[in-house]
Amino acid sequence: MDDSIFLVADIDLKYALNRPAEWVIATGEPFTRFDPIDLPDSLRSELFEVYMRTYKRLGMHLKEKEHLDEYNRWILIRNKENKPVAFLLLKTTAFGLKLGAAGSDGSREGKDCVLTFLAKILTIEGVYGEISPPLEGKLSDNVPKVAAGFAEEVLEKDIEPDTDKYHYLGHIKNIGQQRKLMVGKPTAQEF
Repeated sequence: MDDSIFLVADIDLKYALNRPAEWVIATGEPFTRFDPIDLPDSLRSELFEVYMRTYKRLGMHLKEKEHLDEYNRWILIRNKENKPVAFLLLKTTAFGLKLGAAGSDGSREGKDCVLTFLAKILTIEGVYGEISPPLEGKLSDNVPKVAAGFAEEVLEKDIEPDTDKYHYLGHIKNIGQQRKLMVGKPTAQEF
């Protein structure tokens, strides 16, 4: 995957929930290509507002809306009133698309949407992420778990595997050490 491509999908709930999710790994519709400099500030602000609603209570690893640019694939999901209710931030790595953040506006439809959508995309070859306890309890039975030994290879850093051989201690920027679990299907293959 080309990590120089910056893509944004601004979609509605029906699109996110009722269609197969393989479009997430593609570069065409519903994504729009942007140079990060040219991103509309209103879009950046809307996404960061939903990010803050989720991560203020969990710990914010992105302190300012400009830090969203650490991720080169954004998905913003809106309800029928065109209000942002959920988001995902992903970045291109040698092993596919890595989930960096996901959340909702706190509404029932936003929470349900993000969990359902995550369960869909984390079963796609080349999509993976690290989750911590709050999300793990809601997702881990519905998505593949990655062994800590392979997670260490994917992350390209030393980790402390737990006795169950799946969990490990990892560091989250601006938050610190946290027990994590890698889920999804990281792959070194081109797709």
